[in-house]
Amino acid sequence: MYTFSPAALDELPAVYALIESRIQWMRKCGNPQWDTYREAYPDSYFETVTREGRLWLLRQEGRVAAMVSLWDSDRRWSDGVPALYLHNLAAHGDFPGAGAEILRRCAARARLLNRQRLRLDCSARNPRLNDYYEAQGFAFVASLPGDVYYQPNLREKIL
Repeated sequence: MYTFSPAALDELPAVYALIESRIQWMRKCGNPQWDTYREAYPDSYFETVTREGRLWLLRQEGRVAAMVSLWDSDRRWSDGVPALYLHNLAAHGDFPGAGAEILRRCAARARLLNRQRLRLDCSARNPRLNDYYEAQGFAFVASLPGDVYYQPNLREKIL
């Protein structure tokens, strides 16, 4: 049984361990996308989003199974549609199905907040991830310019 709620500051070491496990897994798969992730999102970032109540964790028996930060807006989207924006999404490899479960919980949270859509961005260079989000109901909206590590595809799920 999973629980889904905002993170506490004392849970950040588990968040950092989850991030590091995903970075190592991506490297093993030959995907450099998160090679600079901790530079872009240092401890101070996660401390801030935790204090603001934006960092949410999916837990099973007290262990962090997945994480996401929830935002009311995103500079990449400017159409004014009421949406909940997902960032920093990661699921631990020890919890099969945690990724799909956290997306379901985010959809429930969005509905509770009267949002019409869930939105996220993911690497255009990762077909497996794009296929996964497509299977989870996130339609492709646009591809944006990026850099050597990351070129975002915008995706959304209408609720």
